[in-house]
Amino acid sequence: MLGAASAEYAVVDLACVRAGAVGVPLQAGAPAARLAPIVAQTAPRLLAVDMAHLDAALRLAADAPSLGRIVVLGHHPEATVHQVMLDAARDRLAAQGRGVALSTLASVVERGRTRGLDGRHAQRADLHLGGPATRPSYGPATISAMPTQ
Repeated sequence: MLGAASAEYAVVDLACVRAGAVGVPLQAGAPAARLAPIVAQTAPRLLAVDMAHLDAALRLAADAPSLGRIVVLGHHPEATVHQVMLDAARDRLAAQGRGVALSTLASVVERGRTRGLDGRHAQRADLHLGGPATRPSYGPATISAMPTQ
């Protein structure tokens, strides 16, 4: 996870465990160019990142064909600067034309809460973290969570 340790990081970490996903920590503070080979090798479907490092996540998304969703931690909708950053990030992702979705962790949790976990949803690899429920044949889904330094 890229950013300070937080309760939201713990939520993502537990979601990975519950979903049978592999969390791949990425070195905080490293430039996107140095993280790109790790992202290419692990082929994450989801990237968890805090607001302060959203720009690096967007640069990584440009060259990560497996990536389907970026989940933003630490977003405060009442903070105008956060909303402006989120809107700009969505525009940048749209301009990339790859269909990478951008969600806040709060919206993902709310979506899971309102849908509930019936038998069909409980077996989904993504547990409402976004993207199709398909898993690669070589094992569990990979989620890159960027750690603090």
